[in-house]
Amino acid sequence: KTKDIAYIFSKDKISYFYMKNGDKHPSDFKLQDLEEMLDPKTFFRANRQFIVHIDSLDQIRKHQGSRLKVSLVPNIDLELVISTDKTPLFKKWLEK
Repeated sequence: KTKDIAYIFSKDKISYFYMKNGDKHPSDFKLQDLEEMLDPKTFFRANRQFIVHIDSLDQIRKHQGSRLKVSLVPNIDLELVISTDKTPLFKKWLEK
């Protein structure tokens, strides 16, 4: 169920669903296809590697220039940075 997805991470053309309970599931879907399938009110395409669920956001901090660095729950040992171009869209998404 989409409500159980914390975020989706893509690496080497494989997307991984990270679930709120900590489970991880591989998928053949591309992030671009998943972005079109998911509800834009609850999911945001953060960058080329991540789609995040609004409930999975832990901390949001300023990062170099006007970019943002985001921590997720469950934690992932990768840096998630919102690009300068996406930062205004991300902030608007958070206000909804």
